[in-house]
Amino acid sequence: QTWVDEIVEVPDFDPTYMPSKTFLCFNNTPRWHRTKLVTELVHENLLKDGLVSLRNNNPIHWDELDLDKTRPQATEWLKNNIPLSIDNINTREMHIAFPDNTDIQMHKDTHFSLVTETIFQSDNELPPDNSTDYLRGGIFFTEKTYKPMWFKQAFIVCAVPGFLKYLRTLGWQTFHPYIDEGYDNEKDDNIRLEMIIEEVKRLNSNTEEEWLRFRQGIQPIIEQNAQRIRREHSGILPTSPWEELFE
Repeated sequence: QTWVDEIVEVPDFDPTYMPSKTFLCFNNTPRWHRTKLVTELVHENLLKDGLVSLRNNNPIHWDELDLDKTRPQATEWLKNNIPLSIDNINTREMHIAFPDNTDIQMHKDTHFSLVTETIFQSDNELPPDNSTDYLRGGIFFTEKTYKPMWFKQAFIVCAVPGFLKYLRTLGWQTFHPYIDEGYDNEKDDNIRLEMIIEEVKRLNSNTEEEWLRFRQGIQPIIEQNAQRIRREHSGILPTSPWEELFE
């Protein structure tokens, strides 16, 4: 398996480079907040400005969330167009193989990652789709949060409230004031998702000059996270215990 022997260097973050897309958003395993987020991206006409996957969708999410009623056109469009793919999964060893040239290119060519973590529900009630997530209301990290740090990119995280605050207590840097991270304080799951969509919309309307200022501003944060993650981790996720980075 070549990815274990062959680590591909992630190039330095270049603040003057202009990516062709605004954001990168991987959604493989279906969860209601991922379905809802992608439906909102379609509704707000943001899909064309991002690299977005929704590979497996659980159709029950649309019914449980009443998305047919609240977002009829977006839901109809999605139903006809899923799965949404941004890479050819068959050409890759596994979705968390590190690093991988496909990943490097996708992170380089988007301004930030819109990370949909495993857990979004802020309480321990069953989520609207009745899925039996083994952990709810808890701060839970996966490779999704690790990846933008490794690939030298800013991020917005769709997770439980206080997720970014907890990251900062561990010494990781987040992106305020360049990204409005007020969503991290919002306990209401629906409002938090709306705030995230609003921030994606705001950033998406940046001029090239505004993006240049954004990229110059976030560069030291990106470098600090990237240096730390490399000091503490080999970069090969499947064989190296990365969870300790977030404890």
